[in-house]
Amino acid sequence: MNSRHILIVIILIIAAIFFKSRISKSTEIERTGNKLLITSGKHKITASIIGYEKTDSFLVFGGSENSGLDFATPFSVIPLHTANLLAQRYGNFFKCASPGASEAKRNIINLFLYPMDSDVERSLKSVDKLLKDDKDPVIKMTYVELIVTDHKFKRFGEEVRFEYRGNFTSCLVKDIQLIQEDKKL
Repeated sequence: MNSRHILIVIILIIAAIFFKSRISKSTEIERTGNKLLITSGKHKITASIIGYEKTDSFLVFGGSENSGLDFATPFSVIPLHTANLLAQRYGNFFKCASPGASEAKRNIINLFLYPMDSDVERSLKSVDKLLKDDKDPVIKMTYVELIVTDHKFKRFGEEVRFEYRGNFTSCLVKDIQLIQEDKKL
């Protein structure tokens, strides 16, 4: 076997290791009627779909891909229609001194977004990067709301229940589009 063959074998082994590690971290979603089982790494989430598929636009102003969950992204949003009305009435309602700040706070929706596939996951990460760059993106999202009934993960070989803290609406995201990178108020 010459050095070229050895190099090809080494590249194939590295690619196989990379591919296997990517597969083991992938998220699987099983659907039976309105029930979902979301499995990602050490996490197993049981959820029910409530309502119908929706498509809405939002001003995103807070979130973090680093929520500790590789497969879900928390975002804080205001429906775009509401954000536009607040901006017309108060100008930059993000400023604490703005009279619109308290009204804006009442319209905040905290979302916990589960991507339906890897394309949606990449889009969520792109939006999160814009947030980290101090931008306020506008998105259009197709989703269904979920009620998470159980979330367990393996920790040190034992199954532990994950407790959600805060007031979040969980959603399974089927599509997300970036409408505007930074909404100037």
